[in-house]
Amino acid sequence: MRTLRGWFVASIQAPSEDHWVGWVPCMDWCVRTFGTEGQDWLYNSEGVFEFKNDADRTAFLLMWDR
Repeated sequence: MRTLRGWFVASIQAPSEDHWVGWVPCMDWCVRTFGTEGQDWLYNSEGVFEFKNDADRTAFLLMWDR
């Protein structure tokens, strides 16, 4: 699925049962892998991420969609 801006959407469950941690590990991984949020990726809320490139979305899903 694409957003109105043409980016690719990924939606996942939180990788941690600890509600204080939530999706922070995913966001940290995205910063290390893709760089600063807003350039090539975004975290919307509650496990919804957007990626400018479909290949980046695929890499994210392979890493986090369990």
